Amino acid sequence: MARKIFGSLCSNYSQKAYYWGLVIMIFKICMFVLNSVLTISLAQREAIFLLVIHLYFQFYQRTSPYIHQDLIKTEKYMMAAFKWTLSLILLKEVLEMPEDSLSSNFVILLIAVVNGLFVGHVVLKLFAEYFKKFGEVLVKIKAWYSKKTSRVKKTRNIYMQGAKIDNTMEHTVTFSPELSIK
Repeated sequence: MARKIFGSLCSNYSQKAYYWGLVIMIFKICMFVLNSVLTISLAQREAIFLLVIHLYFQFYQRTSPYIHQDLIKTEKYMMAAFKWTLSLILLKEVLEMPEDSLSSNFVILLIAVVNGLFVGHVVLKLFAEYFKKFGEVLVKIKAWYSKKTSRVKKTRNIYMQGAKIDNTMEHTVTFSPELSIK
């Protein structure tokens, strides 16, 4: 019943976790509100974000909401990217690294690599899906075109027969094997 009411909000989730779309929305709202409301230091805010992400991920692992294995892997990689990014930023803040120092640039490079790996994973998965769909469309177009050309060949065949009987010419034109015109 809930799948009919909420549609795609709960259609990609298992029956026992039909509500997971709402959990994701609450998680995102919570992160936004915490970011907007908290007026503490950046390091303290990141520690709180890590705690919220950790709680979300623990709930995710207990619930196992997704039906498809690809979504499970992608969610796991996304959570790892969140945790690593926040941990590295927290490390940078706690150690009070100067902005243009080698260590600060190295931490920024690690953050870019971690997030780049996740984005690369998502892009490759999307490319594979679209490539598969594109192949299916090409097969359908090829089948439609071959069906259309075979129909055109059948209707364009014109058979002309001529027979001479007693100095008169008789012509028979056939547009298809079933229909003949005299």
